[in-house]
Amino acid sequence: MSCVTMGSDLCVGFFEKGLEALTEDGALCFICSDRWLQNRYGLRLRGFVSKRYSLDVHVRTHGVSAFEDDVSAFPGRQK
Repeated sequence: MSCVTMGSDLCVGFFEKGLEALTEDGALCFICSDRWLQNRYGLRLRGFVSKRYSLDVHVRTHGVSAFEDDVSAFPGRQK
């Protein structure tokens, strides 16, 4: 099953492949947009995560910079 659908954010494929590569006692962490949690394109990924994995920590940092330097979540765009 692929969680990637038309219009998916690139993180969907990274999440899916990263999770599939985990060992039973493995852990995975991403710093990314949380749009997949609300948007339609994240529906399959949300189901995949909830059926096969446990989410130990989810940190929302809206309005707070996760990095010391200015970075962009959109490749090719300058701030």
